[in-house]
Amino acid sequence: MKSSTLISVLILIMAVLGIIGSCATGKKAVKAPLEPFYGTWVNPDYNAAAVYAKKIFRPDGTYTDYSHTDVEIPDAQSTYTIIESWMDSDGKKYYKVERSIFEKYSLYRLDETDSVLECVWSNIDYPSEIDPNHFNYRIHYRQ
Repeated sequence: MKSSTLISVLILIMAVLGIIGSCATGKKAVKAPLEPFYGTWVNPDYNAAAVYAKKIFRPDGTYTDYSHTDVEIPDAQSTYTIIESWMDSDGKKYYKVERSIFEKYSLYRLDETDSVLECVWSNIDYPSEIDPNHFNYRIHYRQ
């Protein structure tokens, strides 16, 4: 009795897997829309400054920083993790980001048009607000 039950269960599992496999055949994977945080961000005012003028955040959790907006060789590259994200009532998006090097704890704010990215960072803990007067305030624009 037990072996016949086991055989019936195995047949049922194989049938379900076959149905699932046939449904998946020929269908293309649907990609989720990209997070607006990802992309290339520039600020020509930072060219040749002690601040990175170009940043690229990729969906795979890697980023690169460049000293000038027009160079292709990065000055720094490493990884990051979006720890938390939310949207305020004005449609601005906020991201708590932990980077593996430099600007370790960052609070980013993306405007409602997804074209202006502001940041305040600290090496101690996450900033509580985006303050343009803060020493570690940065602003970049979508390229």
